[in-house]
Amino acid sequence: MANRAYLTCTDSPSKYQDLDGKDVSCAASYIVPIFWYALFSEYDLVTTSTPCDDDEPDLKYSWLITSKVEGINLAKSRIGALIDVFGESINEPFNVFIVFLDSLQGSSLVVETCELVIMDESLTKFSNEAEKCISAFSEPPIVEKGFFKKKAQVNPNWAALLGQAEINSMSESPPVDKLCGYSWETPVPWE
Repeated sequence: MANRAYLTCTDSPSKYQDLDGKDVSCAASYIVPIFWYALFSEYDLVTTSTPCDDDEPDLKYSWLITSKVEGINLAKSRIGALIDVFGESINEPFNVFIVFLDSLQGSSLVVETCELVIMDESLTKFSNEAEKCISAFSEPPIVEKGFFKKKAQVNPNWAALLGQAEINSMSESPPVDKLCGYSWETPVPWE
């Protein structure tokens, strides 16, 4: 099992063990891409469960789920924050991603995170990080810190969002897979 996350667009979200490759809209390894987080509010991080081995209890973990229409509208409202961080060049991959999502069948967007959670030492680590990443969009990317001498620093929640996506610089456009993910069984328009 790899540390992957999967973005699905569906009318009936399925448990991790029932997830079929044809249901996966796109995937990511070791991260949740930046545009995926832009789709969700703090209320969309919910607990779910999936069966484990026969002699073990179900694994409880957090995943992200929202309606497709609400998620797309929320992401569109957050493009200004992304432009503040990456510049106008972020518009093109963002628009391609949104048009792709809009074209998918299904009424709900789900980020399946079971593999990310299982591979972590703590089942709550992903939830805590996801809360910070989602919160970043409602905060300024740069904050002034210091008691006597104010110094500009990256907001801690933006640092969490960018860090988990393995983005080390705000001065250049990140690789598209860190923003959108990559294809799974069907092509995606940004590859």
